[in-house]
Amino acid sequence: MQWFTDAPIVSLDVIEAGDGRVVLAGPASATRREGAENAVGGAVGLFGARFLRAPLPLLFPVAFIVAGAVSLIVGAARLAGRCRVEVDGDGVTFTWRLPTGPEQRLQLPLVDVAFLAITSRVWTTDSDHGSDVREDFVLALHATDGRVIPFECFASRRDAGERRAQLERVLLR
Repeated sequence: MQWFTDAPIVSLDVIEAGDGRVVLAGPASATRREGAENAVGGAVGLFGARFLRAPLPLLFPVAFIVAGAVSLIVGAARLAGRCRVEVDGDGVTFTWRLPTGPEQRLQLPLVDVAFLAITSRVWTTDSDHGSDVREDFVLALHATDGRVIPFECFASRRDAGERRAQLERVLLR
């Protein structure tokens, strides 16, 4: 599961960009805002709990409580989780941590880095106003052993391409 065993796919901020080194860290502020929105979703659970004593089928309040609890947990992880990507002449290092878990680290030496690629993800969400189709672009590192490590998402292909070019300049030195 993402964040528990794999490096997270989030928006990252550039912390350092110099000769031969780029450091990215996050989640970026936009992802933290989404986390706050998720955490507020915990209020849904409290709303459902008020109906536990109401003459309704038990499934109704329990569904609200479960949805609110899941939303609260996801939001807390987004708010408090940390990740970092360091790219330099030696390779790429991914570091991430949930607030309740140990720090995880994945290091790929430069010889194990095959290439960086951009893929798109499209999904539909339903709301009161109809369906929304959303697309984002994920930057992933492809290793020589066949592993694919997606690590950063973007709202536009152009932004993803600029980040890929920035990281390739460091890796191809």
